[in-house]
Amino acid sequence: MKMDLGIAGCSQLYTLSLYGGFNPEEVDSILQLEKLGLGSATMLALGYRDQQADPMVYAPKVRRPMEELLVRI
Repeated sequence: MKMDLGIAGCSQLYTLSLYGGFNPEEVDSILQLEKLGLGSATMLALGYRDQQADPMVYAPKVRRPMEELLVRI
């Protein structure tokens, strides 16, 4: 799900940042997701870059090869 949302967001020129280390039970409680039969699985910030104030907005993206990031088991 989070990858689909990421691809969709980037295709619409949004910027997003995934957050790790959040407490899903607490988020669910605060947002009362259980009343809707829902539960949180990931958390992210989604929006536009401030092209006037962000000095990195036009910087090239640097990506490491998948082989350096993943270990196949």
